[in-house]
Amino acid sequence: IVADRITKAVGVRILGIESPDSAAQCIKIIGTTAEVREAVDSAVAAAKRMGAAVTATFLAGALPETYKAAVSPPQY
Repeated sequence: IVADRITKAVGVRILGIESPDSAAQCIKIIGTTAEVREAVDSAVAAAKRMGAAVTATFLAGALPETYKAAVSPPQY
């Protein structure tokens, strides 16, 4: 449901969804600063309505090195 909220936000794209060994998920998205902020706010609100514990981190203007790490497959 949270990923659905994100994909419905205009101008953002999901780079990937990672699930560690718990129920937590890391959803990586990309778009303009304003669009990503709006998508994150909408997703956080949806998760809270479902009773989930939510932590959101917003990184505006990521460096090329950070972007490269974000789009790379997870390493275990």
